[in-house]
Amino acid sequence: DDNYPIDWMDTHIIASSQSTPTDNEEETLRVPLYPLTAVYTPHSGENHTLVNTEPRNVQMASDLVAGKWGDRSLFCVTLRARDTNRLASVGTLM
Repeated sequence: DDNYPIDWMDTHIIASSQSTPTDNEEETLRVPLYPLTAVYTPHSGENHTLVNTEPRNVQMASDLVAGKWGDRSLFCVTLRARDTNRLASVGTLM
């Protein structure tokens, strides 16, 4: 069977982790999430273009370009459920 259940993030943990520093803060890489309603798995070495249609994703892209997330312009693409808006616990760092 090639079907695997999706492990969804607990939204209470996400909300509380935004304001609570961790003991290993220096080892934690915080990046914005780019939720999509389809799985996105790029092939290594290929260039992909994401089309921003939601205002929050356009703002995130602007913030990355402006350096508001530090000197790295990384973000994480993750699956968002259409029916509940839950986010998958696994994503692709881009």
